[in-house]
Amino acid sequence: MRLVSCYSRKKVGKMTEVVPFRPLRYNLNKVRIDDVVAPPYDVISSEQQRALYQKSPFNVVRLILGLPEGEKSWHPIASRTKKHWEKEGILQRELEPSFFLYRQDYRFEGKEKSLIGFLGLVRLKPWGEGIYPHEKTLSKPKEDRFQLMLHCRANLCPIYSIYSDPDHEMEKGLVQFLSDRPLVDFVDHGENVRHRVWKTSDPQRVDRLRRQLEAKDLFVADGHHRYETALRYRDHIESSGERVSPNGRGLHQYILMFLTAMESPGITLLPTHRLLKKVPSWDAKEFLKKAENWFEVKPFPQEHSKAAEGIRFMTSNDTQGHLLQLNFIKANSHPRWKEIPKSLQSLDLVQLEFFLFKEVLGMTPDDIAQQRYLEYVKGEEKVTEKIRNKEGVAAFLMQPPTVSQIQAVALERQVMPQKSTYFYPKPLSGLIINPIIPTESVA
Repeated sequence: MRLVSCYSRKKVGKMTEVVPFRPLRYNLNKVRIDDVVAPPYDVISSEQQRALYQKSPFNVVRLILGLPEGEKSWHPIASRTKKHWEKEGILQRELEPSFFLYRQDYRFEGKEKSLIGFLGLVRLKPWGEGIYPHEKTLSKPKEDRFQLMLHCRANLCPIYSIYSDPDHEMEKGLVQFLSDRPLVDFVDHGENVRHRVWKTSDPQRVDRLRRQLEAKDLFVADGHHRYETALRYRDHIESSGERVSPNGRGLHQYILMFLTAMESPGITLLPTHRLLKKVPSWDAKEFLKKAENWFEVKPFPQEHSKAAEGIRFMTSNDTQGHLLQLNFIKANSHPRWKEIPKSLQSLDLVQLEFFLFKEVLGMTPDDIAQQRYLEYVKGEEKVTEKIRNKEGVAAFLMQPPTVSQIQAVALERQVMPQKSTYFYPKPLSGLIINPIIPTESVA
């Protein structure tokens, strides 16, 4: 299906500016790349964090996530660590502005898949001016990332963004890189994903990529908090009186992004399930009875196909699960439901929060935002294990939204509930680091 933006392509203000850059990269004469990279900070568990700290004294987790003990003032420590690594030659600056092709090969549900995109700097713009969000953000993680950016002055983890390329023209240009020798080539055995990175500073290749992206809208797949933080940091630099590049193209005006086509068969969208912690006066039978005001509730054995449309519900005391499918006739009788845009009404998570969490369980928006009774869990086996171990009273197993749904929501200037999407695989932190030097202009 051809996906087309509703915004005019002729308006210069809407054009996407992507530029080559001179990143910091690990010196592979001093470290093994697979010892020093890490997943994005917000998917690293406390156990994984400790393991990464032990894996190498130079692992990027020491910059992106602080100390495993939870030291509050870790941002200055991260800054000193980064400066020390640069001084000792652990991190080295590239000499030429370049783009970096990034390919991830992996196996998912018995199929071999490849995700191909590239890393470059994208000019920061307010949401809706050619760059669109699709998820809600929270203030706490944004303040944490802002303090990290203030101290380290770098993009340590790339934003993951997607664009529409139904004719695969961008990918045809990117595959030309593949005949070159990669800078890095290794397998992350934890996820069993092969990562390869190539570099190009060839003027023709660089110019082609820049021109191809100009007319495209970008949709942030992963990194909403970091994008908003970068906007705040840009404004902070501009208002602080600090010396900046006089041409308005200082590095603080841009952000590091991994860019790939939304039509790529290499994209895998995974759901994020909800584990319900103990809530006041919890009664599963009463919950299901109230749910029937809005949903068709059917018995659904837990071992049955996870592809069923609807919300799968299970409790810690019952081997018999249930499938909850919204009855739109009943739903439309609710006056506030009619106010929700159609692009959101079709999403299981919106139905879950609106009817089951708020109407049935009486949760407030703040309860949901602060996860007072909830835990987000990735992986069906993990949430099933948690519910069997009675780590929660019930679980809601979700279906992921489609890329088309994400685009529709974003273009309507709407946002999905937090943790609605989980794009897999994610670009690793530490492969490419973008130093933010306000006095230095982009290429």
